[in-house]
Amino acid sequence: MLEAKGLALGTVTGIAAQLRLSAIVTGQANHAGTTTMALRRDALTGAAEMMLAIEGIARDDASDLVATVGRIEALPGAPNVVPGEVRFSIDIRSGDPARRDRAAQAILVALEHVASSRGLAVAVEQVHDLPASPCDPALMDMMDAALADAGHPPFRLVSGAGHDAMAMAALCPTAMLFIRCRAGISHNPAEHIDPADAEAAFQAMLGFIRKLGESVAA
Repeated sequence: MLEAKGLALGTVTGIAAQLRLSAIVTGQANHAGTTTMALRRDALTGAAEMMLAIEGIARDDASDLVATVGRIEALPGAPNVVPGEVRFSIDIRSGDPARRDRAAQAILVALEHVASSRGLAVAVEQVHDLPASPCDPALMDMMDAALADAGHPPFRLVSGAGHDAMAMAALCPTAMLFIRCRAGISHNPAEHIDPADAEAAFQAMLGFIRKLGESVAA
């Protein structure tokens, strides 16, 4: 997001609420050559339609909501067998827990609809539920001021990824600063930040620490 907006730095408003589900789609495994298209209960094509529905729900929301299918397994996994079972993960995140939960409910309804229309069964289990972890408002204001002092326009954004600040929030107020990555790539060997942006972040954080020290001393 920072690169798309032409910004080097951003103040994090908090870490998104995360919900992870595990879905199992059950159809009927059968021979690929002898089972006509009309008679198939293909768990994989049904799961594919479900995944497109998941993507559509997140895209249509037009907010910070994201939904991802990151793992999929088709069984029995033979090239000449119509898949009888598919397992896949669903990861849903938003800075607004209520928005995340509404999306999750819409996804469950969509999955049931696809399963019913294709003669399949779908079972969904909750694997992981992590609440949102908002950053401290006073510290965010301080970070914004430090960015402005360093010559960077203040800009706020939510973190979709988890960070150690989630654990620290139970002990003390938290704040975070983001640096833009080239092409927005992270969790990938191609992740890269420009040295000039690293220097800008250093100067902003130095200013933030000074402001924090002044506020404590006062």
